[in-house]
Amino acid sequence: KNTGLFSFSRQSYNLKDWMAFARVQQAAGNHKAGMPVDKIFDDFVLSKATDYLPAHLDEVDPEFAARFREFRDANLLFEVMEQNVWNKAMTDTVGLRKYFDAQKAKYTWGEHVLAIQVTAVDSLAAFEAFTILNDSPKSWATLNTQYDGRIFADSGRYELSFFPEGLRVALQQGKCTTPKKYQDDENFLFVCMLETGKAGIPKSFDEARGLVVSDYQLLLEEKWLEGLKKK
Repeated sequence: KNTGLFSFSRQSYNLKDWMAFARVQQAAGNHKAGMPVDKIFDDFVLSKATDYLPAHLDEVDPEFAARFREFRDANLLFEVMEQNVWNKAMTDTVGLRKYFDAQKAKYTWGEHVLAIQVTAVDSLAAFEAFTILNDSPKSWATLNTQYDGRIFADSGRYELSFFPEGLRVALQQGKCTTPKKYQDDENFLFVCMLETGKAGIPKSFDEARGLVVSDYQLLLEEKWLEGLKKK
């Protein structure tokens, strides 16, 4: 049972090791009765090589070992940050609300409009929707069900900076901009402006939620890093 079978530079394996491996694999259902012996042995060698290489990577390829550690450390950091910061900020509704209530003054609208925004995958759908909304802006919600997913329409407050520059300059109250493709977007876009809004109007929690989550994440990250320094 102590008969040597193969070895790496700092580790050798014998018949006893192989037999132990075979028993574990059979018990786990990985090796069926009648499996060729050479296949079991190949699996044994691969398993031990897989275990050996990470532990002795510096000896095999020092440069790759350094990169491997950087990658592993980055992945570990990502997992820890995800657990302690990002996921917590997304799911801690009580904490988010408290943070928003304490920082309300910073969440206000810039120059904005109350408008209907429509995105269409082709020009035919875009101009049909354009005609409908020019006649009846209140019917915008029906567009989402009439065109089998070729159109997406939504209504709300939008800061002017949200729109492409070419669209911003075309906005006129009570009118819809002409459907166009902007920048590298493959879809057609147009906006029907209902009214303008002054800068400085407070945002509701729902309106500011994306910014609140981002700011709350930064706060949690700072507290988490401070906690690490104290340990």
